[in-house]
Amino acid sequence: VPMFESMDLVVQYLQQNYNTTHINVKYALLSEYFDAVKSYASSANTDFPVNYAGDFFPLDEDLYWTGYFTSRVQLKGEVRVGEATALLAENLYSVAKLSSKQWDTVAAFDALTKLRLANADAQHHDGVTGTSVPNVVDMYFNDLVSGSSASLSVVAGITAEYVGGESSELPTFDANLSDLLNLGSQPVAIVIHNSLAWNRTEYVSLPINSASVSVYNSANSLIPSQVNPAYLSNSVGKYNLFFQAIVPPFGFSTYFVVQNSSVDSNLVKSYVVELGQDEVIQNSYISLTISGETGRISNFTNIMSSINVNMDQELRQYESLHSGAYAFGPAGPSSSLSSTPVPKSIVTTGPLVTEVYQVFPCDEASESYAKQNIRIYKDSTSASVLSFAEILFELGQLPSAREVITSFKTSISSQGVFTTDDNGFEFNERQYNYGSPIESNYYPLIYAGYIQQGDAQFTVISERSHGASSLDNGQFEVMLHRNPDMGDGFGPGLTDTTIVYPAVRLIVDTPSNSKLLARQQPLLMNFPLVPMTSTVSGSVSEWINSYEVSEKFLTAALPENVHIHSLYSLNATTSANTALLRLTHLFAVGEHPVYSQPVTVDLSTIYSTVKISSISETTLTGNKVIADVTDSIVLQPKDIRTFLVNLAANS
Repeated sequence: VPMFESMDLVVQYLQQNYNTTHINVKYALLSEYFDAVKSYASSANTDFPVNYAGDFFPLDEDLYWTGYFTSRVQLKGEVRVGEATALLAENLYSVAKLSSKQWDTVAAFDALTKLRLANADAQHHDGVTGTSVPNVVDMYFNDLVSGSSASLSVVAGITAEYVGGESSELPTFDANLSDLLNLGSQPVAIVIHNSLAWNRTEYVSLPINSASVSVYNSANSLIPSQVNPAYLSNSVGKYNLFFQAIVPPFGFSTYFVVQNSSVDSNLVKSYVVELGQDEVIQNSYISLTISGETGRISNFTNIMSSINVNMDQELRQYESLHSGAYAFGPAGPSSSLSSTPVPKSIVTTGPLVTEVYQVFPCDEASESYAKQNIRIYKDSTSASVLSFAEILFELGQLPSAREVITSFKTSISSQGVFTTDDNGFEFNERQYNYGSPIESNYYPLIYAGYIQQGDAQFTVISERSHGASSLDNGQFEVMLHRNPDMGDGFGPGLTDTTIVYPAVRLIVDTPSNSKLLARQQPLLMNFPLVPMTSTVSGSVSEWINSYEVSEKFLTAALPENVHIHSLYSLNATTSANTALLRLTHLFAVGEHPVYSQPVTVDLSTIYSTVKISSISETTLTGNKVIADVTDSIVLQPKDIRTFLVNLAANS
């Protein structure tokens, strides 16, 4: 890199001429910098450091820089897609490279590098923040899309090899699900990947154009499935097919979809909710009430924990006054989208899933720019599936100078206190600053935010970054989309006419249960199960007899408070498979009575298909070895530890 080569020359010159310049320069770790500052402070008789328990949000530069928490929602979403794709592709490549037979490891490494670079570029302070000029925003977005596509092609190739096993003819897989969308007389195999280190039992939603289908598992047994209309316009199919998938930790399972014209259609009937009577949707864990008066969510009850929270969930908007890509400067409090803010609701309920599709009336447009689909899952033994309600939004095109939020007015007496994570790692408690502008009380929400009172906590989980606040007792709001259509004087203006599809998960539970869910659900939501499809040339039973239908790359699931942050191959050769392995302890000290404890992990036996022949712990970025490791390590709360490992094929 030319910049560092130039810096090397400067450092070298100053070191060689120290006797003349009396300046000593070296590349330093952050810890060395702070040691030097402390030493100087001590010699100057100055107190250091100043202990500060919070963060530095919000930044006040005459206008409050709280708009960029949400700016360019589409780009923020694609950043998460790139991150999730990279985790799956990098992990698979690292363990599969040694046994590669028919796929090109060098070409695959180049494809992964394409996504690595796109992900890295998007972390620029004018990248994911959404504060670049439009053509640069487009560059970030297109590079992420291209990099993800290339990496998914790598996943498809590796999938074919693992599924094919010893077969002389390997199947081909498609990440775009075109086989499923074009389902005909031949069954379609769906290989579903899990990039996380936990067992997962979850519902998958797949686009499909036929409602007369059946789903079989890898034992060729018929399993429950449901077909709903695809209401949101980002669906590539006419319907959504739901079924429950069980996938091992960092592994895959296979399911089969079969066209079945001899049975009744799986399509679930829908009905319009009439005003005047409450509508209750529920599973064995939670229930939601849609008010017969307002047409909006009016109650969320956790049946298992006996916690009842009244609420009013509404899509609302701010009028922009001094807003731009960086700043949020509303003209006043948020307002309803219409003088009659009662959404039209269509309920689709079946044995597996219930959905409530809502269209909010908008006075400023002939067609609504604010729609949402409320979804709860049923008929599952997994608490992680039953414990939340999901809202999928469709927002846009927004009128000029409008910034749309979802607002929750709850019966929780939060007394102006709310909590958000501002970096996806640590939660920070916030205190509403009475008398200050609305925008000064906005904070970043990366993964989750919540309000609580006694035994009740209301939590919002997100699949991309947003701004969030609590502006009244028991109220919590998340900004979902922005089109200020003006500048704030700090850089490019923000005009965003895209249609975006953010989503949130809502949880009402005890603080103890919620703390666990607030750590796990963001990972389950942001690193979803990934399907690959292939048309079956013969019968389902022939596929099962000829191919591998499941694989588990880990010896066993890791504890629920441990996350494999990355397994990152450093080279493309099959003779030397060196990788960076990074593990994270998800919980902070005292955050949870069980999951905040230290965890022991045996690195030497963590993988089932490869063995780790040597382990060295490094700095976080992997550029300096700290110590050699034998096998087991202990992760303390909030540890992020990085290891340089050599992977070898299991004999």
